Amino acid sequence: MKLDRITGNRENYGGNLQAFCTNPVCRSGAFGSVVVEQPQGAEALPDNVHLFECRTCHHRFEVEETSTLPAEVAPVVSLNATSITTSCPWCGERNEHQADGWPLVNVDGFFKVSPTTAFGVDCRECHAVYLLRPKAE
Repeated sequence: MKLDRITGNRENYGGNLQAFCTNPVCRSGAFGSVVVEQPQGAEALPDNVHLFECRTCHHRFEVEETSTLPAEVAPVVSLNATSITTSCPWCGERNEHQADGWPLVNVDGFFKVSPTTAFGVDCRECHAVYLLRPKAE
């Protein structure tokens, strides 16, 4: 039986590998625990892949450990945008970021949103932290 495989890192969880359930009918944000013993007859997993079981629904899935460096997302933002939507580089969840969180600059006496500064954001689904660096259109 082929298990779901997600990617995870240790950067955002105090050295622990992130593991959120991949079962679509399970509650959002449900954690998994490492399964120490492989099922009998299962192929050995590579060193960077770990077997997890959801604490809520007992669904089993694999987590492939990736680099611990935080990912960067750099969308192009139109000048008058009030928000942008980006995909989390770790789990793919789409997250919306409001422009009121962006820094303002004084342009000819008017304060305008400057989408040229990077800041850390966290995914609402997997809670991974990544760098958002919007670029002006």
